[in-house]
Amino acid sequence: MQGEDFAELYLEDDKKWRKEFYYEWPDPFENAHFIPAVQALIRKDYKYIYWPQHNYHQLYDMVKDPLELNDLHNDSSLSAIFSEMKSQFAVLQADAAGNVTTPVGVTEKLRKRK
Repeated sequence: MQGEDFAELYLEDDKKWRKEFYYEWPDPFENAHFIPAVQALIRKDYKYIYWPQHNYHQLYDMVKDPLELNDLHNDSSLSAIFSEMKSQFAVLQADAAGNVTTPVGVTEKLRKRK
């Protein structure tokens, strides 16, 4: 399972949490009648979306456009943000593909606190 153990949020005083996450919806049937495969890097301020079956990218400003109505991936004033998010997306995508682990459980964390 890809992700992080969120037990830290309620077991530790110093609560550190991720500021972004990788999202993936596979289309195992590659069927046009289903939702197409989609992958994304999601942050509070921006969302980068990649549609692999269509080789199409999207970028949304989640603060100014929370309903995702204005695709900004071609906006030249945001090219640095688009490039950085695309690069970080590739890092998280690779990590998700090679990081199928079982996180340390709550019981183990409670034992360490004693």
